[in-house]
Amino acid sequence: MWFENERSNYIFGEMPFELFRYIDDSGTLEAAVKKVGCSIAFARKKIREIEVNVGERIIEGERGGQGGGGKTKLTEKGKELLEKYDMCRERLKDFIDFEMAP
Repeated sequence: MWFENERSNYIFGEMPFELFRYIDDSGTLEAAVKKVGCSIAFARKKIREIEVNVGERIIEGERGGQGGGGKTKLTEKGKELLEKYDMCRERLKDFIDFEMAP
């Protein structure tokens, strides 16, 4: 399952959902990519693609100092995408469960 915009450009799917969920939980992109199992470069490319197709920022970041410690958080639009996708996943699961019931 994935979301597209009105021009049929990819916006959001399972991998970004997991990435955003872990960003929201951990507060760092680095921790999120470790959980998802992708590189930071790939995650940044995917985030940028989504931001271009949505037309606004979906994450905000703060660089860390000499010792690191940068923080990443979802914007309101990022949180909205996460919540809507999660809701659609649940509805799809419920529908499939209903259809597959004896």
